[in-house]
Amino acid sequence: MLISKILCIFAQTIKGMRQWLQILTGIILLMAGGMIYLLFRPTTLLGFRLTDAVGLSPLISGWRSSMETRQPADFVVYCLPNGLWAAAYILIIDRVFASQPLRQRLYWTAAIPLIGIAAELLQAVGIVPGTFDWLDVLCYSMPYLIYIGIIKLKSNK
Repeated sequence: MLISKILCIFAQTIKGMRQWLQILTGIILLMAGGMIYLLFRPTTLLGFRLTDAVGLSPLISGWRSSMETRQPADFVVYCLPNGLWAAAYILIIDRVFASQPLRQRLYWTAAIPLIGIAAELLQAVGIVPGTFDWLDVLCYSMPYLIYIGIIKLKSNK
């Protein structure tokens, strides 16, 4: 009886740690995408006006100057942050809606990937300013497709 209680408490602790690990992973992905954006994207973008407003420009300028000799591939600079942000959103929203039915979780976790894909498609036809890129569509799509694949694998157990 005592061993059963200990095992139950241990299982609940592990489950709680997995939930926080999922949120922490989402935060890390969000920050990684943000760092790529801040270190390598042109400073004329909106995000840099925000860093000016909160007084972070000197700090970011120092980081950028230390990275001047390093320039990642265009995919890393222009596409990967979108995928990292979509994955972060999916991880965090999945955890926030964990107690909801699967259909509702699928609906909410799809929101940002679908908005990103829609924005890319609207860029392709000239309705939204920007440059259409199939790699952006792929980066918005992949985290959601992987998420659905994981759910299907879990449901088949």
